[in-house]
Amino acid sequence: MNYAQAAEIIKGTVGMQDVAQLMGYQVNRGGFMVCPFHGDKDASLKIYPGRNGHSGWHCFGCGRGGSVIDFVMESEHCSFAKAVRIINDGMGLQLLTVDDMFTEGARQKAQRMLDAVRNAMEQYIGGLEEAANRLLDFDTKWLMNIEAKPVPERTAEEWARIQLLLEEMQYTDYLLERLDELRKGVSEWRSKARNGRSP
Repeated sequence: MNYAQAAEIIKGTVGMQDVAQLMGYQVNRGGFMVCPFHGDKDASLKIYPGRNGHSGWHCFGCGRGGSVIDFVMESEHCSFAKAVRIINDGMGLQLLTVDDMFTEGARQKAQRMLDAVRNAMEQYIGGLEEAANRLLDFDTKWLMNIEAKPVPERTAEEWARIQLLLEEMQYTDYLLERLDELRKGVSEWRSKARNGRSP
């Protein structure tokens, strides 16, 4: 049974006075109680049986009202599902089994984790592609503009073709490894050039 089905059964069978007492509130003989949702000094919250067996409540002071589930949600500042569980467990209804509650909670948790992982992967891949493009642009421009280029010499068109090929094939990790090797090679070449040795 899911939470919506359990809620409908609760609304149709559980009395509002029983729920109020479950939550620790006292109801007088006229069906009134002190409203816990505003600074109520007089008993301005009315509990009523409602139609078709549905119990409810209404406060004439603050204007709040609703079903037995709404009352628990307001009292406990909790979600719909938790309010259903509180009534189910507190009244000993056994509408929801442990498996029902675990399945619902597990499904929500799994969806949140899946969304987080998908978002992280998109950002990670986007970051890698951006970093690879930046590095490739920098090294390509540098190699094309220096007077003595390391062997093998490549034209701007060849470098552009290599860049497009790697991007199209989505070899992001491969690209970063190759760029690291290229930077090391360029660094060694610069070091030799500075020391007056032929690269």
